[in-house]
Amino acid sequence: MQKKEYTYLRFVRFKKLIQWDLKRYLNSSIQSKYETVGLKDLINEENKKYDISDKNSQYGILGVNNQTGIFDAYIESGANIKQKYKKMNAGWIAYNPYRINVGSIGIKTNEHKFDYISPAYVVFSCKRSIFPEYLFLTMKTPTFSKIIRDNTTGSVRQNLSYEVLKELSVPLPTIEKQQALTKAYHNKIQKAAEMERHAEQIEQDIEDYLLTELGIKQNLGTANIGKDELKKDYKYLKFVKFKNSERWDADFLFGTASIDYIYSSKFSIVHARDFILNCQYGSSNKADKNSSNIPVLRMNNIQNGEFNTADLKYLALSKKELSSYRLNKGDLVFNRTNSKELVGKTAVFDMDGDYVFASYLIRIVLDPSKANVYYVNYLFGSKIVRDQINLISRQILGQANINVDEMKAFLIPLPPLSVQEEIVININKIKSQIKELRQQASELREKAKSDFEKSVFE
Repeated sequence: MQKKEYTYLRFVRFKKLIQWDLKRYLNSSIQSKYETVGLKDLINEENKKYDISDKNSQYGILGVNNQTGIFDAYIESGANIKQKYKKMNAGWIAYNPYRINVGSIGIKTNEHKFDYISPAYVVFSCKRSIFPEYLFLTMKTPTFSKIIRDNTTGSVRQNLSYEVLKELSVPLPTIEKQQALTKAYHNKIQKAAEMERHAEQIEQDIEDYLLTELGIKQNLGTANIGKDELKKDYKYLKFVKFKNSERWDADFLFGTASIDYIYSSKFSIVHARDFILNCQYGSSNKADKNSSNIPVLRMNNIQNGEFNTADLKYLALSKKELSSYRLNKGDLVFNRTNSKELVGKTAVFDMDGDYVFASYLIRIVLDPSKANVYYVNYLFGSKIVRDQINLISRQILGQANINVDEMKAFLIPLPPLSVQEEIVININKIKSQIKELRQQASELREKAKSDFEKSVFE
């Protein structure tokens, strides 16, 4: 008998009725050239819990998120563990039942060092008829993610229990085909990773190129001691010429030898204040997500020496405030407060439109007759300035700080403008190559995902 199709009606056999949830039964069926098989015939729940409360032992705890999947989260003393934990073997899959709808699922591999996971997670293993990695990749596809979202329940927190999961179906090619599809996916991912490693290596070449052009590379470990320097060494004393004492701080004064290599440059060494015309702190007004206001650049918007506007907030400003804090093309923006590793990062503002800057940033206006702003930006991201930042930054409640006067005291090799411009041109070429490699790697990662999905769901 021919099955009749209806536009506005969907019929479900009572014996297949798992839950009273309309969205579950409005799904379109899985489209695939392979046979679809219910997960209840392919997986086993691993629900055994282990007592890991031995106060004399340490236990490695796994976590799951939507970015990395399974990860080694932390080591905990048994004395602090008050409940039993599940244990995972390589090839087992775990997910957060309240966050699987946003991709919080992962597979344990041999690379993971830890074994135990919170009992709040659903853990399951695969039977011999399905390759674990194939199932994991299938469950991460947008097609299957939609199926998961359509099958989550709960009015406040959406939940996908194991009982519901096992009633879902997946396309099931032969085990050999599953492994072949998985291998094709990983070949693309591996090639993307190689591109990213190549980009990282080229990024290191920028540092080498800059130091070489400044005549510093071959002298990193040596200080350039002038004829008027104090040469005698003492075990408990250190002498510093008054003209070199930028900061009256024992840690700083005793650490200045670590940056003596800067004086080996073949160009003049000046203080940053010698080519800075003006500095200004940013707005301390509270920002929000109201995009009808003026976008404000914050410390997290400075990444790798450039502005990233992917995560913007906005300020409601008067005309006077906008006039005061509006960034101009060619402004160098300096991050005065951040973690020890990120304080001091800079970027050149060169975007169209109105943008202002937040209070943890400093606008620096350079004298264009003395310094190329892009050259200074590259120098601030180099070893030359980073070593000075590490020497003077003060740590307060987990944040490191550098004030304007300290920043102006940075030692800067300053070649003629023509040399600065040539350095900028060559570094820009290198950075363009890096961007292209990373773009290709990103596209290849996306292609790996889409090709796998197309191979499974057709």
